[in-house]
Amino acid sequence: MLPNADRYSEGGPGVGLPRTFKYKVWGLVILIVFCGCMVSLFRDDWMWLARFGAIIVILTTVMASFNTYVESKVDITLLSDYIDKSEEIYQRMKDKPHLYGISRPLTEEQARELISRERDRINNVAQASLEREFSDDLKKMEWRIGSIGTLLWGFADLLNMIHHH
Repeated sequence: MLPNADRYSEGGPGVGLPRTFKYKVWGLVILIVFCGCMVSLFRDDWMWLARFGAIIVILTTVMASFNTYVESKVDITLLSDYIDKSEEIYQRMKDKPHLYGISRPLTEEQARELISRERDRINNVAQASLEREFSDDLKKMEWRIGSIGTLLWGFADLLNMIHHH
């Protein structure tokens, strides 16, 4: 298990969006829907709920534009304990030197340099994987919220027909 993984919504080998981010966004969506229902009831016109559905669609669009921003907040240091495997890398280099292009015994300096390059390679792979998981998680959330907003925007006006008949 990754260090600090309990802060994130998805378990397993990777992590997803921070739970607090999801809670805040879903809380905002619920608040928008609630306000739309209250205004619609107060005004006796369900077109207001449709307008609030449009606001949710706008929220989704804003979320999509912040995809890069959210990815930039991915903290690779959360994975430092998981990634920093210098001893394991050194052991693999000793056990299977051909995997690292080693054909003769290394000096201590050469070994440190190879370990550093391998650790950087592992960090880069982990960072790319983490960014991809954040992006995928954000896209799923955008799709769900956007669907709710679109349905409200498109069909809330039909509640007027039901309400007034």
